[in-house]
Amino acid sequence: MNADQIKEYGKSEWQKVFSGYWGLLTCNHLGYEHSRLIRERFGHGPHKAIIVSQKGRCACHYEKKDLEEFGKNLADSVIKDSGLMERWSKTVKQNTDILLDFIKRQSDDLESMRKNYSEFLRTFHEYPSAYVALKQALNFLPKELYNKYLSLCDETRLYSENLYTETEKFMRRFAEGIGKETDYDADLILSCTGEEFEVYLEKGFLPDRSVLKERFESNALIFEDGVLTLITGKDVKELENQLIGSLEVNEVKGAVAFRGIVRGKVRIVLDPFKVKQQFDKGDILVTGMTRPEYLHLMEKSGAVVTDAGGILCHAAVVARELKKPTVIGTEKATKVFKDGDYVEVDANTGIIRKINQ
Repeated sequence: MNADQIKEYGKSEWQKVFSGYWGLLTCNHLGYEHSRLIRERFGHGPHKAIIVSQKGRCACHYEKKDLEEFGKNLADSVIKDSGLMERWSKTVKQNTDILLDFIKRQSDDLESMRKNYSEFLRTFHEYPSAYVALKQALNFLPKELYNKYLSLCDETRLYSENLYTETEKFMRRFAEGIGKETDYDADLILSCTGEEFEVYLEKGFLPDRSVLKERFESNALIFEDGVLTLITGKDVKELENQLIGSLEVNEVKGAVAFRGIVRGKVRIVLDPFKVKQQFDKGDILVTGMTRPEYLHLMEKSGAVVTDAGGILCHAAVVARELKKPTVIGTEKATKVFKDGDYVEVDANTGIIRKINQ
């Protein structure tokens, strides 16, 4: 992809919708779901999804106008059908149970995982439609309906919160088994595309290690109507710059998950199991997105700030429970701020800015 093609993406406004640790292989499946399958199942939805990854940490971006149109269409459907949100909630819980039960039943036997992989993938693809619909519809409902369904959506979100963590654990177990057979590191195996992984399962061939190592270091998956374009190397950084804009700023803005104003030291935590600096009570937790493993840090924090997530993301749901000032969906807080920066989190306006201590 040349420089002019990359710059074209800067002409659109993008919104970061999720962030976390998933391999390229899982991201390949997620991107296909988010740029094609969801639209096929609802008759409308996003056409594009871009997932940028560095060493397993990834972030997915939607074109903002696509996301808003999708959310408004879903909200219109809810207004016309009073039982729709409850049915989506029920479907999310059913699909969560089915997928988690499937994973629980899988042994570490490599042949068994090979045999059952197509069933896993089919079950995995069944999950996101109702889940995404529930989240996106809520964002565009009138206030009365928003208030009516918020607790239902919170409860549904918490019911399924471990799902993607468990699916990635399953994929890593599978990759580790293949690694013993091929002498490839699991991170490299998880840097295959979906098509390459299918080739390996059928014929036993994997891409060259050097190709997979480059992808693991940095890659971007660009999906348009489910069709994948994969880029690596310096082009990834250029693309990310087009998606999130300048980092030479002193403040960022996001959506308010719970109100309040707090000042404190920034602590950037990208992995809750690898906290580089001492995390003191009252520090400002800045991360891509939270998940259950972040709870002890959220409880200690003075406020929480995330790059990605909507009103039903884990950080937002927990913020309402803890009554913790929280701003979500800033797009680039983890890149604008550094450990030790002193900031004011204004969770009334959604603005986080650097200040003098």
